[in-house]
Amino acid sequence: MVNFALSIGILSRALGLDTAQIGTAPTTVAFTFDFQLEPHPDHPTVVHHNSGQVEIDGVIMTRQGGERILLVIGAKRGRGRKLAKHKIGYPTLATEMSLSLTVDQLVPVYLRAHTVGGDDDMIRYSIYECSDIPIGRHSHVLPDSV
Repeated sequence: MVNFALSIGILSRALGLDTAQIGTAPTTVAFTFDFQLEPHPDHPTVVHHNSGQVEIDGVIMTRQGGERILLVIGAKRGRGRKLAKHKIGYPTLATEMSLSLTVDQLVPVYLRAHTVGGDDDMIRYSIYECSDIPIGRHSHVLPDSV
């Protein structure tokens, strides 16, 4: 579903990316990562995520508004619309801690796809761009839930 959205330009149009289509294939990751985060700005507690499993449905380098951005995609299939914020926050933080590229922003994206019609003949996408994660910090606040 992620590759299809990329190949036909739906993701690019939904996020206002600088190109009509993204010319590179996304990277998917399932690995263990170490990082730390601050779950809520009103509670200055740092939580350590040590060697925890994190799955990333897509990591894509692109441009938006002239800036070089890295999209971190969390994807789900089906009609449900809510997503726990750690499902997109953890992959984004893991990417930031492992990042060896220079980017202006790291942008979490939540993509949900579900089929519509009696014979599953149409795919409906919901694509949400979440708050970007500041690059180079050692503790972060998870993005607002989507």
